[in-house]
Amino acid sequence: MARYMVIANPNAGHGKGARTIPQIEAELSRLGLDFQLVRTERVGHGIELAREAAQAGYDVIVAVGGDGTVNEVLNGMMEARADCPARPALAVICSGRGNDFAPCVGIPEDLNGAYQVLKNDHRRRIDIGRVSGGK
Repeated sequence: MARYMVIANPNAGHGKGARTIPQIEAELSRLGLDFQLVRTERVGHGIELAREAAQAGYDVIVAVGGDGTVNEVLNGMMEARADCPARPALAVICSGRGNDFAPCVGIPEDLNGAYQVLKNDHRRRIDIGRVSGGK
């Protein structure tokens, strides 16, 4: 059975993230998923939590928030790549103001659709790049 680390940003969507956390916990429990949920506490915390989750061997890391939360979680996962032979999957549950990433890669923006993706363990490969800049 897959292990899920759910990284939730309670400040996403002007507090929508905090309001959805109890519902998310209840639904993931009802689906019988093996998960742990942690809340971000500050800017950049999602990077740390995702890196630690990847290093701890979680199979799926779920970002709960908007594009900023997804960005942090994905960056943490990428930071862990050098230390982790296994590569966790990224999942997204939208609860932010900006949710551009999820629909662009086929992730439903609605909660029920996102739960079904998790329940069915639907995965697809996407490319990722790194952009660096200077002055």
